[in-house]
Amino acid sequence: MKKSAISLLLFACAMTLSAALWQTHALTGTPANCLMFSVPVVIHDANQTQFKTENQSLRFSVVSAPDSGVGVFNDNGSNLGVGAIANFPTQGISSSTRNSTTTAISCTDNLWDVNFVIRRNCNTIGDKVTFFVIKPDGSRLDVASFVTESGGVRFTNLTSAVFGINNRGLGAGSLIGSGALIPFSAANGSQTPLITASIMNLLPKGACSRFGIEIARGGNEGTTSVTIADVVADRDMNGPTALGPTVNADGSVNTGDIRPYPIGLTCPISCPSECPMPTPSCPPPTPNPTPTPTPNPTPTPTPTPPNQFCFEGINTGVSASATITRLTDNSLCLTITNTSTGSTTGKITSIGFDLPTSVRGFSLQDATNRNYRLEQDVPGNASGINRNFDFALLTGPNFNGGGNPNNGILAGSSASFCISGDFRGLTGQQIASGIFLRFQDVNAGGGSDVAQSRPCPPGGNPTPTPTPNPTPSPTPVCVTDGSGGGGSTQVGSLSVTTLPNGDISVRLDQSRAINDNSYGANAIGWSRSHTFRDLVGSDKAQFIFRDANGNTVLDFFLDYISLQSGTPSGYESLGPFGGDGRFNFGNAANVLSWNSSLARNLNDTGYCSNGICTVGGVNLLVDSPPADANYNITNPSLAQWNFTDSYEVIISRAAFGSAGFGSVSLGEVHNSPAKSGDNAITPTPCPGGGGNPTPTPNPTPKPPKGKDDKDGKH
Repeated sequence: MKKSAISLLLFACAMTLSAALWQTHALTGTPANCLMFSVPVVIHDANQTQFKTENQSLRFSVVSAPDSGVGVFNDNGSNLGVGAIANFPTQGISSSTRNSTTTAISCTDNLWDVNFVIRRNCNTIGDKVTFFVIKPDGSRLDVASFVTESGGVRFTNLTSAVFGINNRGLGAGSLIGSGALIPFSAANGSQTPLITASIMNLLPKGACSRFGIEIARGGNEGTTSVTIADVVADRDMNGPTALGPTVNADGSVNTGDIRPYPIGLTCPISCPSECPMPTPSCPPPTPNPTPTPTPNPTPTPTPTPPNQFCFEGINTGVSASATITRLTDNSLCLTITNTSTGSTTGKITSIGFDLPTSVRGFSLQDATNRNYRLEQDVPGNASGINRNFDFALLTGPNFNGGGNPNNGILAGSSASFCISGDFRGLTGQQIASGIFLRFQDVNAGGGSDVAQSRPCPPGGNPTPTPTPNPTPSPTPVCVTDGSGGGGSTQVGSLSVTTLPNGDISVRLDQSRAINDNSYGANAIGWSRSHTFRDLVGSDKAQFIFRDANGNTVLDFFLDYISLQSGTPSGYESLGPFGGDGRFNFGNAANVLSWNSSLARNLNDTGYCSNGICTVGGVNLLVDSPPADANYNITNPSLAQWNFTDSYEVIISRAAFGSAGFGSVSLGEVHNSPAKSGDNAITPTPCPGGGGNPTPTPNPTPKPPKGKDDKDGKH
């Protein structure tokens, strides 16, 4: 054959491969023995004829392969033929290096069935695919082999395993005999139909084994690949071995032989070694070296490793670090360490990932802490971070809440996770910038917090300072009395704090004589009724930020509290992005977080769960905790309640540019209704830093002036 004809043939093979229906995403340039891929795990339902997804995956590691020509790719159930679960994302492995052998081995599980297809492109006649099992004692048992021919694959059964086509239940007429040619599917070209391998009878009941794939390429140009549509695992370790009811001698049916619904994971996750490091050769020793002592050296801080990232609580001193131990196009492994120490500690109960690209198909492959599960498209609005995570590792019902009791990573402890998915083009810094850590059981600052990525100081994540947020000096704020005589009344205080990283934290505390978090049957000092609904409807506060040159950089209203699903109470402050909040001017990305004291009362104290907020006989969505006229709570089970009506917000230092932070002022503060004075006020710093003393808790209120501005609600 002429050289030009050979080139055309190779070009045609390459084009065929790139246009194949499975759309390979081979990870070229990645060491082959570092590749991993994952496949879904399904289980039998109660009648043994249907299957349920378990939101689990079985991970495979490529343990031997040539240096190039091996890749993993994303696949979809709709490409796999009859019997596959449509649109069920999975992954496969391919090899194109001639005369090479590629081997992949799974983590342990209690294997039942394996559903797969084999594909070839170009002239890969003579390639051989072998499936095997690594038994609990470590020995290898070859199950079956498939050799590619021009029209299909030749099947050889090496054990008593049962194989069938297009029938997950291996029903009559679907079985494949050893030596049979399995023709390629007419619909999908050079691809077998879906093949089911039932291997449960090869292993003792409850055996924790591994499944292996070996692709032995021949000398012809092309690619051979294997996609496992899913693995069926046995989760019923304690039930009888029969697959259905049996008929007794008297004709009665023994329903006790029906397996119950699977009861859960029974095999500890154990995986083959990944990415083995070469053993370096030792250089010849230098004979009799004379050490040169360095007396009293001045220690140089060790720089933070490029794959280690630090996290700091938005409102408290909790801290953590994340070390990315592995990042490829399709996998991420990292270790999260709770570095909180001293007087402020807590548990990390949720880990959210907000990636720069929006993709799906993530699954948790391995975890040293079994309390976590992976969910996709998770709302993240705890402490007002207003994120929608591509995926999150959760121990409780949502990102905000942990379990009961809270489970997670304790102070001083670590947990490692490996996640499969599409991480192409992402750096470790990009991933870390989108990680948010939910802390529960925090012993300071209201019981919970969220930590986000912060620059690490020299030497890595240090022991956190017990009080990272300096105690602010509140500035009294007042409104004039309107008499023209210059009198004013203090209506609250404004606290401004520059955080250690340069961000600006602001809190407005209103006077309890103006508004408070008392309502319903236990309202304090109100001359009219004050309901929980009053606080939900129309309450808001306007904040205006300027740089050091006096230029306005941000102007927005913060919502006090609104309906919000996915929170412990069903309510949350929506900040400037919902409810009564509104963004007027500036870059919204510079508003890092927000909250309100009522939202903290309901979501951060543990008083509410799944929208139920009844504690000590008090429904906090109707009545505030009982207290005397001086706000002393009389029910000890509700002692964490804060009656002060407060707004909180943290602004990124980036908002102020090179000029730096200048000032913050208040615009309209709207209380609907106010306990005294006008519903809408514009507080300013009190003259001389004072003003009239804060009114007593039980003033003689003035009638509200005007009506509220929200659809007639008051």
